[in-house]
Amino acid sequence: MNMLERLALIVPLVLLPAFGAEVANTVLLYRERHEDVRKLAQARADVYNTELDETVTGLGRLLSAVAQFPSVNSLQSGECDRTLQELARGYPHDVVLAAADLSGKVVCSSLPHPAAVSIADRPFFSRARAGFTVGGYLRSRLTGNGVLPFGAPLRDGPDQVGVVAAFLSLDWLARNLQRPVFAPGQSLIVTDGDGIILADLPQGRSRVGDKVRPEYLATMRARLPGVVELDDDQGRPTIYGYVPVTLPPSNLYLLFGVDRNVAFAPIYTAAWRSISLGLISVVLALLIAWIVGVRFVRRPIERLTAAAQAWRNGNYAARAELREGPEELRYLGAAFDGMADALRARDTQLANAIHFKDMILAAAGHDLRQPLQIVLAAIHGLSRRSLDLSEKQHVERAQRAVQRLTDELDMLINVARMRDKSLRMNREAFSAEPFLKEAAARWSGKVGEKGLSLVVRAIDAVIVSDPMLLRTIVDNLLGNAIKYTDHGGILLGCRRRASDLWIEIYDTGVGIPKDRIASIFEEFQQLDPQRGGFGLGLWIVRAAADALGHQLCVRSSPGRGSRFRVVVPLRKPPLAATGGKSAA
Repeated sequence: MNMLERLALIVPLVLLPAFGAEVANTVLLYRERHEDVRKLAQARADVYNTELDETVTGLGRLLSAVAQFPSVNSLQSGECDRTLQELARGYPHDVVLAAADLSGKVVCSSLPHPAAVSIADRPFFSRARAGFTVGGYLRSRLTGNGVLPFGAPLRDGPDQVGVVAAFLSLDWLARNLQRPVFAPGQSLIVTDGDGIILADLPQGRSRVGDKVRPEYLATMRARLPGVVELDDDQGRPTIYGYVPVTLPPSNLYLLFGVDRNVAFAPIYTAAWRSISLGLISVVLALLIAWIVGVRFVRRPIERLTAAAQAWRNGNYAARAELREGPEELRYLGAAFDGMADALRARDTQLANAIHFKDMILAAAGHDLRQPLQIVLAAIHGLSRRSLDLSEKQHVERAQRAVQRLTDELDMLINVARMRDKSLRMNREAFSAEPFLKEAAARWSGKVGEKGLSLVVRAIDAVIVSDPMLLRTIVDNLLGNAIKYTDHGGILLGCRRRASDLWIEIYDTGVGIPKDRIASIFEEFQQLDPQRGGFGLGLWIVRAAADALGHQLCVRSSPGRGSRFRVVVPLRKPPLAATGGKSAA
């Protein structure tokens, strides 16, 4: 994960507490609003129930007063009709008054009525004979409209002579209960003791006379008022405050509802607004963080990284040159640039020292090689004399030691010349077959000492190269193969490919791990330091191949061996001569 990704992760984490606080605040507001709505539903139910109780009480008083009139309790139809009409006109409610004898026959009323009208089959009639009562929903036989009946006993002295009744218009009841106007999402249902709807507000008459759903009926017989949460007829969640039929006014049940979605709409709106603004804030914060991170963090770091990479590749002239960004990064850039100056000076000093060392090594090597050649010649001459076995072995060991010293001295001299680029190349055409056989002969003794086999597969081909440098390449590759091969053998061969000759060395040695192949051609790199050497052989091979322009490649498998290939150009054939005799 890079720095910008971490910064993008930190921004939401920093804003997370604010989101948490906003969520907690929304939850608290929701709970408070929920409690307020429950209290509102219960309070409004109580208010409307009080209004119903006042209406019922007023009608009870009216019936009690009506029963005292002689023209009514004597059931004199003419006088009784006029008395009830006068009383109905003076009463503020939309109500019809009537008096019936003990058989239920309506004797008189505040409205004209047929002579055969009877209320004996109405449930409230029998209860009214025992005392004041509130009936249930019915459709009036006098008006044909839905009404709520009230009844009280009618007496003439000590004797009961009938029942006096009042029929309250449900339209008037709805209009009276609809003051004040209902707020959006609020509703009111009034039913009788059987659950028949008397008023359904603010919808109007659409459900008057229908029975409420069974889940409402469960609260009708409760002992105390309460609050219940149910779905209304449209499936909307609603909080209802209710007053059961067991409380005054008797035989009436009231539900005041508040649509939950409407009640909580402001909180939902505020919550979504907060979420939207929060998301916009996060996006803007991420955008700002990204812009700031790219401009003031990533770009300066990329410049520092590019400068460091250039120094690694030897380009000490590269500079970070940070002129923008935080002050700390500018100080760091200045420190990097100062370090580059120091590294450049050190590199120059080191290069001069190496050059001076290589010059001394080349000069000293040249001077040392001549005495070694004299020593070799003396040892060679001594080996021709008649010596006993012990003396001959000493001479052979001395000869090998001096030869090894000479070879390693030649290697150091070639390294110095290659670094100094003073090694001169002498390209010429020569035969590959004898060249490879001579190389194999030079290493046959070493191969025999290790008990290995060395096979040469050469073809008759003429190549173009510097014989001395190519010999250095082949000798180092053969020496490296023999050094790292303990069992099996080495194959030195060549094959023609188009205009090139592939010179290849195969061995059955320890092989090279895949992750080391790229580094084995660097200076002082050894797979196994215990096997001796300076770690310069393959570096010399690479330097010589690059100097000659010969392609060099390697393929290896750990535990199975390696194959090194040098691609050398073949001599181009001469152009065929053209022409003929001139005409005389």
